[in-house]
Amino acid sequence: MSEPEPFAATSGPRDARLVLLGEAWGESEEQYGLPFAGASGRELFRMLGEAGFTGARELAALRSDQAWLAEREAWLHAEGILLTNVFALRPERNNLAAICAKKEEMEHGYDLPPLRTENPRYVRAGIALPQLRRLERELLFAPRNLIICLGATALWALSGRSAISSLRGAVGEGAVLKGAGAGSAPAGGGGHASGAASSPARGGSVRGSGERATDTAPAARRTVEPDGGLGLGRASPARNASLLVRADARDGAGAVLANRRSGVCECGDDFGASQAAFGQGLTSATEGEWASREPLPGESERSFKFLPTYHPAAIFRAWHWRPIVLADLLKGQRERHSAAICRPERRLLVNPSIAEVEGWTGDALASAKLLAPDIETLKGQIRCIGFARSREDVLVIPFIARLSGGSYWASEHEELRAWKCVRALLESAIPKVFQNGLFDLQYLANFARPRNCLHDTMLLHHALYPELQKGLGFLGSIYSNDIAWKLLRRHGEELKKDE
Repeated sequence: MSEPEPFAATSGPRDARLVLLGEAWGESEEQYGLPFAGASGRELFRMLGEAGFTGARELAALRSDQAWLAEREAWLHAEGILLTNVFALRPERNNLAAICAKKEEMEHGYDLPPLRTENPRYVRAGIALPQLRRLERELLFAPRNLIICLGATALWALSGRSAISSLRGAVGEGAVLKGAGAGSAPAGGGGHASGAASSPARGGSVRGSGERATDTAPAARRTVEPDGGLGLGRASPARNASLLVRADARDGAGAVLANRRSGVCECGDDFGASQAAFGQGLTSATEGEWASREPLPGESERSFKFLPTYHPAAIFRAWHWRPIVLADLLKGQRERHSAAICRPERRLLVNPSIAEVEGWTGDALASAKLLAPDIETLKGQIRCIGFARSREDVLVIPFIARLSGGSYWASEHEELRAWKCVRALLESAIPKVFQNGLFDLQYLANFARPRNCLHDTMLLHHALYPELQKGLGFLGSIYSNDIAWKLLRRHGEELKKDE
């Protein structure tokens, strides 16, 4: 397959700060050589209009395809929005499986992550590598504030992960995937896509119907360093070596109503407080300077702020996802004005000493207006308890040490003092807010008699939006600008079910 030309099949200005990234062509996209040219594109524009992008909904109502595409192009230039796809081609039967192969069919050295969860899982190198290089050249042409990844394939291209249901709604940072090179071509295929996809010029032939391919695949992990900077490492402080983790960033769009869950901290091994301002200083670069610039110190590749959500074509198959996409597009409308990722500020005291637990408890009893308790369990026992006394200030009291499986505390006396603090907080008159509190209370009732259990965020959200999911991970993606912290847990760890 010849190297595809950048911007040969895009809509909107090349220097747009907001990019809407799709997956692959369907029938209308192949016919017109433009992204989102058919029914899914019109649905996307209807949702954009409802999310506050003025004039988008009216464009989708135009009956003539020619009028819709022409008016849309003018609107995209006025709004500064670029439309493009990961694959500027149409897979056979609109199924991404047609451009994929099994791992054993790949030559030695193939290193792209899987796109699909079932075989064939891996995109053929002869298709993936040139298309990803084209996409990278398009995105690097000018500074980008935000890339909205529409569908699992778009998320995969920027993160190597395609678990769209787990990651949608959470602003992240990523770079276009890079493969090992031409030597990664699939065995027996020569790296070509003969019979697997069509990629004609504008006005090319039409084959079949439909507009979109399938998604989903497993996810990897990203954690946050103790200094609050983004990193791939993991902090493992010694027992009783307390950490005060702080993410100094302005509040994002909303904050979760309750404690950000002690699961964020995982007793000091993981934490979800972070800040990322990778877009600082980018606004002064011209297009030419940006495309040809040298990497910044410590920067091996250009990263982009992205926001994943479901593909608009998926809405036709799962209409109950539509309000979720609308919520994500509303977040995109807010995030499009800056390349910086602004996380809510969180101050998390993890791996505390008993003196720190007692000091925090005393301060909370004296001044807290609200407490948000949450537990994490291990084999039917409480592993740790988290308390938030504000949106920003959280204490995690561990009881089971992660590595040894024994008591976190150095002595039985210390553990009893820690439980006295738990009881004092739970039995205080301070109003409590839980998430799926019935789960927590069945454990906590063995150690205390919690008073004034005023609210449950899961039940409050479910009462307002009974058609939507109600787990805390979902609530966090809708109401906060935190990372998808549920994915930070280690494989095999118990996960509290909120559904």
